[in-house]
Amino acid sequence: MRVRKRGQKSGIPLTSERGRKRLFMNNRKPTFLVWIIGTVFVAIFCLSSCDKAASPVSKLTRANFDQIHENMSKEEVKAILGSPSSSSTEDKLIYKRTTWRYVESDKYINITFKNDELDSKDTNLGTG
Repeated sequence: MRVRKRGQKSGIPLTSERGRKRLFMNNRKPTFLVWIIGTVFVAIFCLSSCDKAASPVSKLTRANFDQIHENMSKEEVKAILGSPSSSSTEDKLIYKRTTWRYVESDKYINITFKNDELDSKDTNLGTG
């Protein structure tokens, strides 16, 4: 039979000073881990926000569309509009047709190359 010591409640042993320190130190580790995880999430959020804030100005404008003319090379078009949103190439018997599509929300520009030279262009940007 166990004898209760003075100040001890039934079934709960008195904790020593050493036991309190161990309990306190064990509680610090999860707190530190939560702090590290929180810091990482804040850093990721800030970096992703910075990327969106520094996004370039839209190149899908009527002025840029009007700069593009027949017989331009792909490199010249890419210098004006940047890389296309999508592209497709068809090998015909006597020529190769490549279509570049630039899309930004509801705006688009379609550029068609015949043997790597601009053949036609189309847009919904309206008249300039």
